[in-house]
Amino acid sequence: MEGKMTKIEKIMTIFSLLILIIAIIVRGVIGVNDSGVLVILSFAGLLMWVIFLICAFFPSDWRMTEKQKAKIMNRVEYQNKYRRTFIIIDTILAVIFAVMIMTLG
Repeated sequence: MEGKMTKIEKIMTIFSLLILIIAIIVRGVIGVNDSGVLVILSFAGLLMWVIFLICAFFPSDWRMTEKQKAKIMNRVEYQNKYRRTFIIIDTILAVIFAVMIMTLG
């Protein structure tokens, strides 16, 4: 794993996990309808969160050829943009899963 997270990336990561957990707990306490949907959406949301977080810290050039790697001028900035993109995607998908848990679960 490469690089370090900035403060905003840490906040976004914690926010996305908290919103998922809060949606799961609130919907579990309310427990109006089928709990199978809640379990599946909860599992899928948390699994997605973990996978995207791991992907955010994977080396950004792991599948590039040497020719493609040579085109990158600043590897540190390239890695930071790669990580930032995955964390933003992770946060957006966590919000989407939280909304689905609250409405469908």
